[in-house]
Amino acid sequence: YQHIPIPKLEPLAPFGLDASIQWIATCLAGTESLVADELKSLGAKSILEGHRHLRVEGRFTDLLTMLYESRLTVRFLVPLAEGRLRKPQDLYKKAAAIPWERWLLSNQSFAVDANINSPWFKQNLYPALVVKDALVDRLRDKTGKRPSVDKNQPHLKIHLRIDEQGAYTIALDVSGFSLQRRGYRKAGGPAPISEILAAILVKISAWSGEKPLLDPFCGGGTLLIEAIRAAKNIP
Repeated sequence: YQHIPIPKLEPLAPFGLDASIQWIATCLAGTESLVADELKSLGAKSILEGHRHLRVEGRFTDLLTMLYESRLTVRFLVPLAEGRLRKPQDLYKKAAAIPWERWLLSNQSFAVDANINSPWFKQNLYPALVVKDALVDRLRDKTGKRPSVDKNQPHLKIHLRIDEQGAYTIALDVSGFSLQRRGYRKAGGPAPISEILAAILVKISAWSGEKPLLDPFCGGGTLLIEAIRAAKNIP
């Protein structure tokens, strides 16, 4: 986990700091209400709970606060296009209609992460390539140049989701990486517990630092670290 790249937030500048926007907070199954309570405390104006995700509305500055302070969220996504595909060929058209030039310069890099559960696409790779081609073609038409793909540290991370009914979402992944990567350790040990899951267990326990805390595991101390950071209010 050493040398974690800081998410590049410049592409979100078109929103404006005080703009009201909507975003998606992904979470572990069964923790939706816990995450909702946390995000409300961090400034969310309205929240709609779904399965393993929440639809959140607030100011852009609220999103920045949540990126910095949320302990229970897995990722934050800002939708750029949503709807329903009538046929597989529609995906390219929908992706090409997004004004990518607002979010990405032709000399920058990007990556597409896909979560596909559709009978049209048997794997994640092909629809991700479709979105990649649509983005590259649009920027090349607009600027005469094409951006590059960088799967490790892209300037822009894009998330694609398609469900079994053809409903799709193309979003900016403003987290850049799973938020369980807190940055306080170089690597995880064998069979490590997720830092987010550890934070959730501490939250459920209601431990506040006033009484002794017993860690029943014998690993890297993740539960204790998350408990102490929460009790001391360390982001």
